[in-house]
Amino acid sequence: MPNEKRYIKEYDKWNEVKKEINLRKLDANFYVLEGEIWWTSIGLNVGHEIDGKNIDYRRPVLILRKFSEDPQWVLPITSRVIRDGGYLHKIHGSRIHGYIPIQQFRSISSNRLLKLAGRLDVQQVDMIRKQLTHILIKSNPP
Repeated sequence: MPNEKRYIKEYDKWNEVKKEINLRKLDANFYVLEGEIWWTSIGLNVGHEIDGKNIDYRRPVLILRKFSEDPQWVLPITSRVIRDGGYLHKIHGSRIHGYIPIQQFRSISSNRLLKLAGRLDVQQVDMIRKQLTHILIKSNPP
């Protein structure tokens, strides 16, 4: 397709940001709760994995499971409907709207977390957990 714009990932720039993230020291009072949504330096990823945007490669993520300090299990949030094979969960909150591609489940370091963006209600988080459990146990989407 001659007029199609090609997205070129600048991994060298992301690598410099990642080095800074790795050296980041969290405040002694830093605390994360399951169900919170955080702006996170998710980075530049490979293939169809969701990338972050802007200078710090950020994207909102849902904190799905917290393990003491590190790591966190998260799901990235996107504003666009994407082809997902039935694994897309629509979220809504007072300030948070978007879609969670359940198959993008991942583990991250707390060092990547930048700023609290909001919180989902318990019912939505429970529904997302059920969808993820279903995906992990069965081969077909719910």
